[in-house]
Amino acid sequence: MLGKCAIAATILESERASKLARGMVAHGMLSIGDTWLLKLFHGMNDDTDLPTVERLFQNVSFICFNYDRCVEVAFFNAIRFLTDAPLERVAEVMQRLRIWHPYGTVGTLDFQSFGERNALLGFPQTSVGFEEVLQGAKLLRTFTQGMDDEKILAEMRTALSEAEQVVYLGFSFLDQNMELLKAPTPKPSSAIYATTLGLSSPDKNLARWAMASATVDPASPDEPLAVFRRNNAIAERRKKVDTLHATASEFFDHFGNALRR
Repeated sequence: MLGKCAIAATILESERASKLARGMVAHGMLSIGDTWLLKLFHGMNDDTDLPTVERLFQNVSFICFNYDRCVEVAFFNAIRFLTDAPLERVAEVMQRLRIWHPYGTVGTLDFQSFGERNALLGFPQTSVGFEEVLQGAKLLRTFTQGMDDEKILAEMRTALSEAEQVVYLGFSFLDQNMELLKAPTPKPSSAIYATTLGLSSPDKNLARWAMASATVDPASPDEPLAVFRRNNAIAERRKKVDTLHATASEFFDHFGNALRR
């Protein structure tokens, strides 16, 4: 539990000191204007009309292996400031966001309430207290504990099975995490994109193979011919994986138009 408390304290303090928590009222969205989060938002939506924004999450889902809530808070603030909609309406839109955290998060967010500094209730404000850390630690699962929530796994894998595009941002491609992303009925035609900043050439090759294999039906190890055909399918699929040695922000500058299609 001590280790989880240390993780929770670090994440909460990082959230409190982040651009998402500082000066949102005074500076609007300027504080995160150069981040991948706002570039993604604008790629998903180019309108400030609320009825259009309400359809923002119709065709997108998120699987986040991090403990923080930056995606949720960024979208909340973007919708709030760009549409100037009542808080209740923004909260309704946020309820449509499909996002899964396989290893948990450091706390839940209340999209209808504000605390100090006009920050979302549940998001760190002027300081991080012991109770926040303790409660956050209880919600976390470590990598060694793994992920065994069958309902969440089924929802994640269904989303991946239906996806026309799959994007990996800042991902480590560890075997355990890739296993969670293997869909039971993968769509071999889906486009795959990924950032590979910080990966060596051998690790990039392994990552491409892992992403490709996640979209190819599994084969029984007792059937050599089936294994051979599957490996050939993975090799062909691997050629269609687009990777970029860049940050997430640079990724959306590079692939922005392709992702909108």
